[in-house]
Amino acid sequence: MHKNSRFNIIQAPGINSRKFQVIDGQRTNSGHRAQGATYVSGELSRDEAITRADQMQAAADAGEK
Repeated sequence: MHKNSRFNIIQAPGINSRKFQVIDGQRTNSGHRAQGATYVSGELSRDEAITRADQMQAAADAGEK
C-alpha cells in the first residue's frame, strides 16, 4: 500500500471508482481521509496519483531541511 508521511492517495468518491485523489494528511484504515486531511488534487489514475503524492512529499521534505 502506498503511504507517505504527509501526502497520500485515496480512492475518489463513487461506486467502484477507478480514480484517485491526493490528500495532504493521512487516511484511515478503511481508505478514507482522516480528520483534518485536505484534498490537493483532482481525480487521477492510481499511477498518476502516486507520482503526484511522491513529488509533493519530496518537495515538502526538501523544504524541511
